[in-house]
Amino acid sequence: MLESGSDGAHSIRFFDSNCMIGRHNIFRPGSFHSKDRLLEEMGYYGISDALVFHSVAMENSPRMGNELAVEETFGAPCLRPSWSFMPPVTGETDPPEAFVREMRKHGVKVLRLFPSQYHFDFDDRSLGESLRLFSELRIPIIVDYAESTMSQVDLADWKSVVETCQTYPDLPVIVTEFRFRTNRRLYQALESCPNLRVELSALWLFRSVEDICRRFGAERILFGTRMPIRDPSCALGMVNYAMVSEEEKRMVAGDNLRRLMEGVRNG
Repeated sequence: MLESGSDGAHSIRFFDSNCMIGRHNIFRPGSFHSKDRLLEEMGYYGISDALVFHSVAMENSPRMGNELAVEETFGAPCLRPSWSFMPPVTGETDPPEAFVREMRKHGVKVLRLFPSQYHFDFDDRSLGESLRLFSELRIPIIVDYAESTMSQVDLADWKSVVETCQTYPDLPVIVTEFRFRTNRRLYQALESCPNLRVELSALWLFRSVEDICRRFGAERILFGTRMPIRDPSCALGMVNYAMVSEEEKRMVAGDNLRRLMEGVRNG
């Protein structure tokens, strides 16, 4: 696959942190669901790798969706599965120790939580035992406040995000689906929590990449497109045309995510 870069260079390797695969409940015109189509789109836009979750893991069952993510990404080394997790009290996911063993078995390095979709809190009361283990192992957690209908804005529970990040300062936390009108809360959270990152697909404010790089450092942003729900052009343009250094572009485009995944401990 081609690797996109600015000024005609091909030195920036884009690693998409936010891709979905599989049929989903709200199918929009122009969207898609197959692995082959995702690979085709990645090739066209010059995205070399993608972190993929399955729509079933977001909309119906983390357990079933996680199994499907492994099946769908098999044989495609540029697609890396990420798994959905929720509080195990209902038995819908395994207890954290067993869950981590299965992650290792399938080479999964990143977890994704859907607090709004599955109606649980991203806090120590709800997830304490699990968060302690994930923090110890440095497993990155993408906290996704998007609902499958994609009908609301400002869904992120910043109070819970900040409290959890401060309780577990070694836990890499990435927040997505916050959109605009929330940069004050976002900036306050980034300032309070060195272990907090933000994913790019819903960061639509003008020159937001430049401003976050200047205020907090390029390591705090992860490139993501949210394909197939969104067109990747906006996120790609925000990186390729950002008024930041080439090194900062490489960090945002994919190196930040790669470092987080490489930092996961075996325990």
